[in-house]
Amino acid sequence: CREARHLQWMDHFLQDVRFGFRLWRKKPGSFISGAVAFTLGIGLVTFSLCAINNVFFAKLPVPDADRIVYTTPLGSAFREFNEQQTTFEGLCAFGTGSANFKALQAPSRQRVCFIGANFLDLLHVKPLHGRGFLPGDEKPGAEPVALIGYDLWQQEFHGDSTAVGSIIRLDGEARTVVGILPQGFKFPISDNLWVPAEPGSPQMAGWGYGFGRLKPSATIADARTELNLISARLAAMSPKLKPMPILVGPYTRADADMKGAYGPAPGVMAMLVVTMLVL
Repeated sequence: CREARHLQWMDHFLQDVRFGFRLWRKKPGSFISGAVAFTLGIGLVTFSLCAINNVFFAKLPVPDADRIVYTTPLGSAFREFNEQQTTFEGLCAFGTGSANFKALQAPSRQRVCFIGANFLDLLHVKPLHGRGFLPGDEKPGAEPVALIGYDLWQQEFHGDSTAVGSIIRLDGEARTVVGILPQGFKFPISDNLWVPAEPGSPQMAGWGYGFGRLKPSATIADARTELNLISARLAAMSPKLKPMPILVGPYTRADADMKGAYGPAPGVMAMLVVTMLVL
């Protein structure tokens, strides 16, 4: 009985193959259109599922990544938030931009992350070569320094460790490379170049971005409650500060471009809708 079912299945399969071959010879345009449609559909769904996994499930390339959370304190009051909070090991602000970059190779346009000097300490990450930022590196008048990522190091310096101490130029300003970060490290978005900056500086103006590492005994709910209490207290003390809800949530990926303030960004939602329609 099993052999009979197997033979029947093979017979049906061969019939389908013959039918498909005759259709291809008779209407090659329809066959090609169908193949293209299937290819595009499979590609779109595969890309979407990879993006969904990366946005919502992939962990950051740092130790104890589940303790890293994003938050949104006002940049001009970021220092007060950091000083008054008790649920984090520390908070760090960052902003993003781009600059004309020049090292050894041809000039290029590079994405730059302007970030607090304590960001590697909070992430528990050490540079592959050189050092991280020191306290005070972000202060006005400090020596202009920068960190570069592994990919940029390979591209511009071909993996030469003497890149540490070399001079690069960002929008014409000379900066000393003080460290090279490990391979695969992309944080807080998809960065390859980091420059120290203070919260509230022009690069971090307004309601920018921030993250912190929760203390072992703290939860996201604890941190959200505390930061909103601090926000209300600061707003009561200064008429210039308006009480705004402070967001706190899991920082599950390095490339935050696909996240919105209250969930997935509109582009991600559109991609999900298109994927469902294709399915």
